[in-house]
Amino acid sequence: MTVIAIASAAAFLAVILLIWWIYGAFARATSESARSVQTRLDALGRRSDAVPYPSLLRDESLSEIPTLDRLLHQSNLARRLDLLLRQADVKMRVGVLLLMILVLAAAAFAIVSWITGHVPLAIAAGVLLGAIPYWWVKRKKAIRVRKFEGSFPDALDLFVNALRAGYAFSGAMSMVSEEAPSTVAKEFGIAFEEHELGLETKDTLLNMVERVDSLDLKLFVTAIVIQRETGGNLAEVLDKISYVIRERFRILGEVRAYSAQGRFSGMVLGLLPIIMAIVFTVIVPEYMATLITDPAGKLLIGIAIVLQVLGFFAIRRIVDVKV
Repeated sequence: MTVIAIASAAAFLAVILLIWWIYGAFARATSESARSVQTRLDALGRRSDAVPYPSLLRDESLSEIPTLDRLLHQSNLARRLDLLLRQADVKMRVGVLLLMILVLAAAAFAIVSWITGHVPLAIAAGVLLGAIPYWWVKRKKAIRVRKFEGSFPDALDLFVNALRAGYAFSGAMSMVSEEAPSTVAKEFGIAFEEHELGLETKDTLLNMVERVDSLDLKLFVTAIVIQRETGGNLAEVLDKISYVIRERFRILGEVRAYSAQGRFSGMVLGLLPIIMAIVFTVIVPEYMATLITDPAGKLLIGIAIVLQVLGFFAIRRIVDVKV
């Protein structure tokens, strides 16, 4: 009876959070539509010689709800999540991400506790399913960093050639923002705009490092900051850094080739219990029914899931060699 009450409460919470999220999305769409109409009306009523002033302020709100926004700004976890969203280039507020995590966790807890009646197993399912939005953002960040690092050596060569051709530092950044691939061009374009608006070069570069969590970019920024303080031939220094980055990519490719067997073994070991459970369920249903109906079987399933997750992360940590 207690399990049913907990599952019902979790399901109720999931539905409330889902309705809250849908209402917030509808309210944002309505307000954006109203702002768009008002902008067009203002444009029609403005004189032809008037110059619009663009907004230079960055939206740093973490939630559409003012009270929740104030609470999130006081949390270090919320600020780290906001940085993660910016590094992944995901147009989502921290409040929406936390809402998605709570909805999925509550829904998984309610469903598993209602089906199995096992609270620890339901908690484990809630934690695993609730972590999906966070890992999705982490995956987006990793893909973005990989694309950035893949295009960065060519962009660095373009930057060095611009400096050798006589361009100033800001002019070289502008050229990279126009000629480089989109991922690199976007970041250099933002840095160039910040520099043109009066921000110091060091601050613009540090902001770019904050937006892109890349070791290659950190090497680039460190070299520029040191050169501007001590002097020297910047083009030659960056040329050597470009060579180091290309060599690092070559070594990383060799390491990935050597560790391919370990990654494949981890994938097989992770999928094998799931495949065998499906096979036994089809061939010998009564054999698997004991695990589902017996309390000890439910406990063993929960332990097996936890051990599978720990083994997956352990194998991934072993084969993830840093170069």
